[in-house]
Amino acid sequence: SHENREVVEQLVSVLAIATATKPSHRYKDCDEMFSALEACEHTEKHSQQCDTSTNVLRRKQCKNSFKPRKKRYAITALIVVVLVFIVILFNCLGLFVGNAFVNRNKQSFDGEPSSKRIEEIRKNNKSYDSYMQLAERESNSDIACRYISHAMQVQNSMIKKKYISKISFKPLQILLQIQLADQQWSANEEQCFVGLINKYEQNLRPVNKDWLNISIEIGKAYWYYFAGFSGKVSQTERLSRMRVAKVWFQEAQKYEKDANKASSQAVETNSDGISHTASNQKMLSAYIAISDAYAQLVDVSKDCASVETYKNYVNQLQQLMQIVEKDHGDVLFVDTGELVLQSIHSWLPMFLESGASKQEIQQMCDKAEYLLKQAHASNDEAVSRKKNAIDSVKKVQDEINLAFLQKK
Repeated sequence: SHENREVVEQLVSVLAIATATKPSHRYKDCDEMFSALEACEHTEKHSQQCDTSTNVLRRKQCKNSFKPRKKRYAITALIVVVLVFIVILFNCLGLFVGNAFVNRNKQSFDGEPSSKRIEEIRKNNKSYDSYMQLAERESNSDIACRYISHAMQVQNSMIKKKYISKISFKPLQILLQIQLADQQWSANEEQCFVGLINKYEQNLRPVNKDWLNISIEIGKAYWYYFAGFSGKVSQTERLSRMRVAKVWFQEAQKYEKDANKASSQAVETNSDGISHTASNQKMLSAYIAISDAYAQLVDVSKDCASVETYKNYVNQLQQLMQIVEKDHGDVLFVDTGELVLQSIHSWLPMFLESGASKQEIQQMCDKAEYLLKQAHASNDEAVSRKKNAIDSVKKVQDEINLAFLQKK
């Protein structure tokens, strides 16, 4: 009939839109398609709502042909159902497949890194290792500094791209070892090293334990090796070296205290951790105290130091010699032995007044001589300092004997 043809044509139109080649010509979603199908159903119902009298007349006229029409309607309904099913399946399948594809891509992104990312990480690691190997084989500190600068730059780039979570201090440690190999730290070497520290400080500081250790090493470098003021490590510049070193020792001390608070529970069950922490605290306190006391004793612009200050200074020197002996550093031996002998020579009367005994002072002198003789000096300046200090031992011993004779 005409009405059935109209419904079928509308269904065919819906099917054509749903299966269009270009996605932009299809229905946007299932809701829009269902609306179109409902319109078809509305048309069919409307066509069946004819005038009552007309329908009665037609029913009378077509009474004999009712069964064939019923069969035709059943076939039409079946076709409609099949078409609707095909349209729904075709239009919605794309959405399901698309969502599955998006989810799979999301899982791939959130899970294993892409092959490109892996290749980029491998490339950066290779570059970093290459610069490190070149630096480790280099004896020229200026060239080594350039290699280490590149290695630090690679690390910084990897942190920004989140290839690594924290920066390694190994490049800085290697650079400092190379710079101090000749037993002095020049102004150019110090400038290069501290420049790297300042440049990457934001990434270095959060690594508490390594920052603490590098701060201690920098403090020692200034205390024992720095030749940046006049081009050589001399007694006359000892106070200047101590003052700069003290800043780094205080930095280490601050991080030592913070680390202790953060890991107090873990340290309680670790005797090695307790011992190491106590050793660090004792060492840092000794360096800082000696720096303060030495500054007070040599500063002629201030009033004479108290008896208590001299008494504490004697104890601090004894403590420093014990610390240095465990470090097994040649320059540390030379500098500490030199400092002890110089201090006895300069302030012996005040040491006696503070209550130090002859035996105590004599043992300090002997220990200083022992450290000097154990030291292996590798450059001319260190050799000269060692020789001059050892040569002064006899004079200092005579001064000790004379001072106690006069005291009697």
